[in-house]
Amino acid sequence: MMKRLRLAVQLLDETEFEVIVGNPSMVAYERTAAKRGWPTSPGDSPVMWQTFLAWHSAKAQGLYTKEFTDFCDTDAVLIEIVEEGNDEVNPTQGSPRIG
Repeated sequence: MMKRLRLAVQLLDETEFEVIVGNPSMVAYERTAAKRGWPTSPGDSPVMWQTFLAWHSAKAQGLYTKEFTDFCDTDAVLIEIVEEGNDEVNPTQGSPRIG
């Protein structure tokens, strides 16, 4: 079983939402990190990794429309991992579209 990654986001305008991070967002991070010279390992740059995943997932899920720099530098005031009891995902079962 895989653990589902959920992020809680609070924006400057006090909007709050949660996103489920999917494989497309993780791949997008790795590709962007390689292009921009960022560390590709989450452990080497955990805040940038988490911020990018929150932004990319929010865009994919229709919760945020602006560019990454707006999200990173201004709009996102709090991003945290949502810890849930037994929120495991069976990778052989389908799920709704996530970012």
